[in-house]
Amino acid sequence: MNDKICIKNLKVDCEIGVYDEERGRKQPVWFDIELDVNLSKAIESDNLNDTIDYFELTSEIIKIVENSHFQLIEKLADYVAIFCIKQRIVVGAEVTLKKPEALKQFGAEISVVVKRGI
Repeated sequence: MNDKICIKNLKVDCEIGVYDEERGRKQPVWFDIELDVNLSKAIESDNLNDTIDYFELTSEIIKIVENSHFQLIEKLADYVAIFCIKQRIVVGAEVTLKKPEALKQFGAEISVVVKRGI
């Protein structure tokens, strides 16, 4: 199975970080999410009920992230990946999470990639 549903460049503001200057304020993080799915039933039926409602899934991810208070981007990426694989037809998830403000003084960007499921 090589079917995927991808959500790219999802920007969410959340409280994330270990340092005092990061706590108590929101900063942007960016997600790229790839879901391993079997789309054969949806392709055959052409029915939303046989696939992932990506609008609904994205809305839920935004709500989760905006209300989170994790210190590490590793933990947040894992949390989102696990949430995704709990959705019907999703058997695997790869979540890339970027935190652009973490290394901005160096002109660099940090990201983590977690894979869960298959």
